[in-house]
Amino acid sequence: MIRNYYTEAFKNGIVPSLVGGQLIDGRVKANTPQSYWKEYCLYIGSSPAPFLGSGGGVAITGIGSGDAAGQADINLLVDLGVGKVTPDMLVYNTTQNNLFIGVVGTVNDPGDFTLNANIPVAIAANDVLTFVYPDAPSISVLTIDNQAVTINNPAQGFVLPLSVVQITNTSNGLSDIIAFE
Repeated sequence: MIRNYYTEAFKNGIVPSLVGGQLIDGRVKANTPQSYWKEYCLYIGSSPAPFLGSGGGVAITGIGSGDAAGQADINLLVDLGVGKVTPDMLVYNTTQNNLFIGVVGTVNDPGDFTLNANIPVAIAANDVLTFVYPDAPSISVLTIDNQAVTINNPAQGFVLPLSVVQITNTSNGLSDIIAFE
């Protein structure tokens, strides 16, 4: 019975507005009296593990340690298999005893991104790289009672036990959120 209830609810689900100052339904919070706020439950569609994949990714192109000297951004191609690299992830070279390489800057394609760092060592082709979020994912919301609440490391595939009117922040890869009444 519960499964059917949620299945029906998801048919009417909306992708919540993440624009600052807006309620989930897109109305401007400052122009909407609290008594007119609509409350929603939030389904967490994707709450990533603290690391990407079981083995990370394999470097397709190598980077010499001297190649990165004095450069703020270095482009790197990686075969990820499955997974998604996002900005601000930390990159470690598993082949070289988990040596810290840098921080992901911009992502051009799933396996093509820049690193924001002067690469301290060479990255050889076929080196295994691990991608780690700096912290656990979190979501900050405003409840129907006008209370700010932050939930750290919410479980993927579950509904938050709150009546929410606004999402004020998400971090570290939390995505695919669905709001339903």
